[in-house]
Amino acid sequence: MKDRLTETEISMILDTYMYFDYQNANDGESLSEIMEGMRINHQEVIDSHPNEYAILSQAVSYDEVGKLKISCQSIKMGYNDGTRGACFESEDNNTIYVALRGTADGEWLDNGYGMTEEVTTQQEEAVKYFDEVVLKHNITSNQRLITTGHSKGGNKVQYITMDSKNSKLIDKCYSIDGQGHSERAINKWKEKYTKEEYDERVSKIYGINGQNDFVSVLGNSVILSSHIFLVETPSETNDYAAYHDITRMFGTLSYDENENACISYSPHKNKYVLRRGILGEYVSSLSDDIMKLDPNIRDGCAATLMQTIEILNKGRWSGLGHEHVTKDDLLEFFAFGTPAIFKSLVMGPKGTKLINSIRTKEGFVPTISKDAILDINYVALENMSSLMLDTSKKLINQVQEFSDASSRMHISIKGSEYKKQDLTNASFKLFDIGKKLEGISSLQSGIAIRFKNIDTGIIS
Repeated sequence: MKDRLTETEISMILDTYMYFDYQNANDGESLSEIMEGMRINHQEVIDSHPNEYAILSQAVSYDEVGKLKISCQSIKMGYNDGTRGACFESEDNNTIYVALRGTADGEWLDNGYGMTEEVTTQQEEAVKYFDEVVLKHNITSNQRLITTGHSKGGNKVQYITMDSKNSKLIDKCYSIDGQGHSERAINKWKEKYTKEEYDERVSKIYGINGQNDFVSVLGNSVILSSHIFLVETPSETNDYAAYHDITRMFGTLSYDENENACISYSPHKNKYVLRRGILGEYVSSLSDDIMKLDPNIRDGCAATLMQTIEILNKGRWSGLGHEHVTKDDLLEFFAFGTPAIFKSLVMGPKGTKLINSIRTKEGFVPTISKDAILDINYVALENMSSLMLDTSKKLINQVQEFSDASSRMHISIKGSEYKKQDLTNASFKLFDIGKKLEGISSLQSGIAIRFKNIDTGIIS
């Protein structure tokens, strides 16, 4: 068992807590006290969110989570049901987390608009809420400020980091399975800021996504590819929703004696993996096709898809601002959206792979060897890198010895010119090999540092 929870894990745990929609917590209460109050007085909340409770009930035994104090609960500050944000302060007030939950009832249409609009109603609300939190807490650059959110919450904290006047105070933004943005939003930021300021804001954002997540691949991403990390999300093939469920990032899949699937939970996230699974790759490809549509047509397609999800999940026919799908939206979806989906499924290689996976029930996780799971032994990797660098230096030093030997070779020696040329050629090859080893050593050291930092919350 690890000795502590990383900043990444704490952020993900707080995002998990936000799904309780728990309105009985009082500002100033610690998470330990909140969870104890939930256990004693609100069993119905636990019963409706057993997986979240399994994670949180273990996580609060760690001081870095259990002693965090809640404040600025948006539901008590006059914000609409969709905003659902909260602030969590460390005991010494040196670290503050601002967490926003995923899609609430009535927000699905807003998700669709986020694929085409410069800004949506709920994104504006999120920025307004964040700026109010900064003002209420009088947050300064001397404190460590983390923004975090899952799904739509991930999209919102990305938007906050890119758009808020207080973005300079944010140290890290963790978007967990958060979708991307429209090109209009990205172009607005590129025009609004200098390249240096745009790059600085982008550099703060990290994407922690499920291996087969189908939301984080939607829209246009502003997250640097080097800042995106994929996490195992174990699930049975036909349990599609589980691939976007944040609790599965903490889950271990096993089977009982009757071959029934069982999930056990830990406060530590699962391992990082090298690449997306089949479902994640397919939805990424489909999103690329949808984003190529004319923005006006894409608007109707995205709105129809999101409204359909809202109706199927919640039976709700309009958004929080009474937005609703129009006749034109439906026509655009059936004229352009449906053919795009059909084409990607039937004709696209990733769609074909997805269908075959469903048909054969092989699962969506690609077959890769166990050593492809990035469970890094940092010390061993750094030692290997150091050894490789030493070898590189020895080879490069050998080049000088070859050069000296060549210069000492007397012209009277038979075939000396050929031998000198051979020594020169060999020295060039040694130098080339030495430099390549030096580069590999640097890369290997960088990989070790990168994954060590993401696990310890000192990401740079």
